[in-house]
Amino acid sequence: MTTHGHFRLALLAPALVVASLGGAAGGAESAPSVPPPSSAGPAAAEAPLTRQALESLMQEMAARGANFPPERLSALGPSGLRAVLDYVFPETAPVDEAEPDDATITRLLAEMRDDQYQTREAATERLLKLGPSARKTAMRLAQQADAEVSWRAIRVLRAWDDQRRDDMARYSAALTVCFAQINDPPRLELLVDRMRRVLELGGPVGGKANIMRDMLRTLYMAKDDRWLDPLSPVFKKTGNRSEQLLVQWLNQAMAREAGAGRSDGNRAVATVEIAAARGVPSSDPPPPVFVPRLLIAALESDQAQVQLAAIQGVPARPEGPNLAALRERLEALFAGTNETIKLRAARPLIVAFGHADAYDYLIEQAAQRENASRRQESLSIMAQLGAKRGPLPAKAAAALPKMLKEQELGHARVMVAGILGSHTGKEVLDALIPALADNYQPLAQEAERRLSQYPNKEELLKALDQAASENQRVKDAVERIRETITSSEAKE
Repeated sequence: MTTHGHFRLALLAPALVVASLGGAAGGAESAPSVPPPSSAGPAAAEAPLTRQALESLMQEMAARGANFPPERLSALGPSGLRAVLDYVFPETAPVDEAEPDDATITRLLAEMRDDQYQTREAATERLLKLGPSARKTAMRLAQQADAEVSWRAIRVLRAWDDQRRDDMARYSAALTVCFAQINDPPRLELLVDRMRRVLELGGPVGGKANIMRDMLRTLYMAKDDRWLDPLSPVFKKTGNRSEQLLVQWLNQAMAREAGAGRSDGNRAVATVEIAAARGVPSSDPPPPVFVPRLLIAALESDQAQVQLAAIQGVPARPEGPNLAALRERLEALFAGTNETIKLRAARPLIVAFGHADAYDYLIEQAAQRENASRRQESLSIMAQLGAKRGPLPAKAAAALPKMLKEQELGHARVMVAGILGSHTGKEVLDALIPALADNYQPLAQEAERRLSQYPNKEELLKALDQAASENQRVKDAVERIRETITSSEAKE
C-alpha cells in the first residue's frame, strides 16, 4: 500500500529529523530475553488463514464488536491469533525481505540523486515497498547531506510511522472478549512476544493502545511471572512512552482484580478508600491481589514518573511469591533521597506491611511548617489509611493533638480530626471533645462524627459527661452524639 503521497514535508535539516525519529531506528530488533515455556499441553488445532479469510474475519470483528463470538478465533489456534496480531500490528509482522545489501543502498542513493524526477520517485517507491525491515537503510539515507535524498528517506520513515499509528479501535471490542478466553501457553507466549516487540518501537496510541492494554490484562490474569517477565526490559528504556504505558496498564489490571466480580474495578477500589477516609469499615474490602515481578521491575526504573506510577499501583492486600521482594524494593525507595517518592512509598509500606517507621515519617512531614503542600499530602495519606482502632503511636500522640489547636492550619485540622478519630484512647478523646466547641464548623462537625463512631461507648460517654458541664456547645453536641448512639443500638 502506498501512503507516502499523503505527506507534505518541508526540506528539514537531516540531523534534526533523524534525532526526532531516533527511537524507531532499531525496528523490531531487541535484546535477547528469557522466553516463557513454549507449551504446557496440546496446542489448539492449527488453521492457517488466507489473506481473504483474514480480511473477512477482521471485518466481522469490526461489525460485531463485543458480540463477536470468541470461539471463532479460539478455533483457529495459535496460527489464527498470530495472523490477527500481524494484521493489527503490521510494524511487527515478519517480513521476508532482509535488510538491503550495500549494492542496493548504493543504487537507491544514486537514483534518488538522479536528474530525472521519475527516477527519484521510483527509487522512493521501491524503498517504501521494502517495508520497515529496511528502516536502518532509510535512516542512513535520511542522514545524507544531499537534501533531496534526506527528504525522500524521511518521507518514507514518516509513511511507515503513519502505518504504525493506524487506529485499530474498530477491532478493540471484539478482541477484548477474545483475549479474555486465552489461557493456554502457546497463545500466551504469542501475546507477550508481540507486546514486547510493539513496545520496543514506542508507545502505541488510539485503538492499538486499548488492544495492548487488554493483552496485558490477559497475561496478568494467568497469575504467572513467566508471561510478564519478558516485558521487564521495557522499564530500562527511556523516552518512547512505552514504560509509562506499561505500568499504567499493569495498574489497571491489578485494580480490576481488586474489584473482582464488579463491573468497575477502579470504582470499587475508590469506594473502599472513601469508606476508610470516613473512618468506617468497608462492607466489602478489597481481596488479595497478585503482585507480579513486573511491578517490582517498574519500581526499579530509573525514571521517577515510572516509580511513582508503580507505587500507586501497589494493592492494599498484595499476595503471591513476590511479597518479600516488593517490601524490599519499597523500603529501598523509602530510604532514598527523593522526598516525593519517599512520601508516596510510605502509604503502601504502612497499608500492606504495617511499617512503623513510614508512619512516623508521615507524622514528621505533617508536623513540619516549611512545606505546606507536603504537610497536606502527608495528612491526606494518613486520612486514607482508615480506622485502625488502636492507640495513637507515640509520635502521633505528641504531634496531632497540638496540630488540632493550630488555627493557622485551617481546613487541614479537619483531616487531623479524622486521623485522630481512626484511633482510640484518652489522647484521642482529650483532643476531639474540645473540638466540638471549635468556631470552625467543619472541624466541630468532623469531631462529632468521629466521636459518634468511637467503639468503646462506655469510655466515650464517661468522657463526654465530664466535658458537657464545662461548655454549652459541647453539651449540645454531647446530646446529639447520645441520640446517634441510642439510634444505632436500637437498629442493632
